[in-house]
Amino acid sequence: MLVLGDFNLPDIDWQTLTLNPTTHKTMHQTFIYFVCANNLEQLVNFPTHVKGNILDLVLTNMDHLTHPQGDPSFSDHLIISFTLLTRFKIERLTVSPNPTPFWHFAKANTANIHLDCFALEKDITSAIDTNVNVETVWSLLKAGLMTTSYANIPHCMRKKRRNHWLSRECIRQNRKHKRWYKVKFLYPTLENNERLKTQSKLCKNLINRDYNNFINRHVCAQLDKGDSKPLYKFIANKNGSNNTIKQLDGCASGDNIGICERFADAFSSVLTVDNDQSISVSQVSCSQHNPITFDNNGIMKQLCGLRHCQW
Repeated sequence: MLVLGDFNLPDIDWQTLTLNPTTHKTMHQTFIYFVCANNLEQLVNFPTHVKGNILDLVLTNMDHLTHPQGDPSFSDHLIISFTLLTRFKIERLTVSPNPTPFWHFAKANTANIHLDCFALEKDITSAIDTNVNVETVWSLLKAGLMTTSYANIPHCMRKKRRNHWLSRECIRQNRKHKRWYKVKFLYPTLENNERLKTQSKLCKNLINRDYNNFINRHVCAQLDKGDSKPLYKFIANKNGSNNTIKQLDGCASGDNIGICERFADAFSSVLTVDNDQSISVSQVSCSQHNPITFDNNGIMKQLCGLRHCQW
């Protein structure tokens, strides 16, 4: 079992699992009972908040867990990091197939949102007055907020990320690089500068590794199988061109039959009509030429004349 997060329980002495003498809080006592009943150990023994309190906890009953460390962040909490040693690779179990909306809050209709929220508040208040259960009230609140959002806030679905060849490890390290960049911007110490440089080199190496693996897997491997289509597609993407017909005068981009008809009309306009008359072709007399001979000097002269050829 592994439980971690910001529990906001500053009055617990984790060395002795007791409360401060001036503290009489039922929540603290209940949490201590939960830790003892599940045979959990709290591993954070240093202050994690700027006020000197231990608020961020790591509770576990496993032995193969390194001691947590605290790194500075751009908030009032430290970043707790540790290493979990397992025999199996931990991956995300499920990925949602539905794309998430991207909201344009700057273009939202604020006036209508206020009106809808006032109406929603009245509905929730009346539901509570009639002793409706909490699940129904929550469903009413959620449905009202989603309806108001979709009706008054412009949105679009997030596009698939361009660099789909990046591994999960590379994405995670890039996010860590962004966080440490903010920390370095707020606390420009020598230690933070060196850590940011090290992280930048690591991210660059991971990106190059994932890109080379993608090329080897989708281009080189297909070439070994005799399929050159991925190679030409890769070159076309690099050059910023493709072989598709985007638009034709008088035809929609997706009208394949209309595009074919326009091409047929263009070709037929420059051709002659068959009048069933054969054309007489005179017999061409050919004379016998001397046999063609090749020598080493002539071949070497032709080879040296080729472009980008050095001998």
